[in-house]
Amino acid sequence: MMTIPPLYGRLYENIINHKYYLFSLVSIFFLILIGYLITWPIVRYDTDLWFHLSGGRYFWQTGTIPHDAFFSYIAPPKSWYNYYWLFQTIIYKIFQWTGYYGLVTLRCLLYFLTIFFIYLFFVHHDENRECLLIGFVLLVSYAMVISYRELL
Repeated sequence: MMTIPPLYGRLYENIINHKYYLFSLVSIFFLILIGYLITWPIVRYDTDLWFHLSGGRYFWQTGTIPHDAFFSYIAPPKSWYNYYWLFQTIIYKIFQWTGYYGLVTLRCLLYFLTIFFIYLFFVHHDENRECLLIGFVLLVSYAMVISYRELL
């Protein structure tokens, strides 16, 4: 059986008990998350995004909120209540002004803010190490679950 030399044990304890240890872990996590999100492409089979862009374009061209399947071959058009209209108008303008990279940046920002608010909820600045560890594990788990939705 291998034993850990006392020097390494003390070094490990000093690192774990440092007052900026959790902040360092969370900072590294967020840097990796931002790097992952900013390099994550928007693919052509992301039909939700293209639907919303089409709805935003319809709004800016006609000045009305789409309430039926204006883009479809179905006749007569099936109507619905478009409760995404504000989001559609915003992302279409972002796409029009900044192009593809603006959409990638917007998605990165929205995911980052979502994970940040989850961090504020789960990781409390408490002296109890077990609660901090559980909060950090929940933070990473939620980040993985939320990003998994986009992995088509």
